[in-house]
Amino acid sequence: MLALRVLNADGSEAEMCGNGIRCVVKYLFERDATMRLPRLTIDTGAGPLTCDITPEGHTAETVTVDMGRPRLARGDIPMVGPASEPLRRRAAGGR
Repeated sequence: MLALRVLNADGSEAEMCGNGIRCVVKYLFERDATMRLPRLTIDTGAGPLTCDITPEGHTAETVTVDMGRPRLARGDIPMVGPASEPLRRRAAGGR
């Protein structure tokens, strides 16, 4: 199985990066004939993610990733605030 490791600017490891995995899959599809498959699974810090590829010849026209359900409870994401409280959208300026 292929694996993707994503490092943040501060050197910490991220579970995954949706845009990053799509770029990697597109690169592999277009540069390695053995990777020209309609679907690739990549192991990430968030677990295996399945990527579906829409080909146009030897080009990956689109790559979609099943990233699972979003986690919106503060306890599931490293951030401050009550663990059981869901995230809420705030207007610009933090109000």
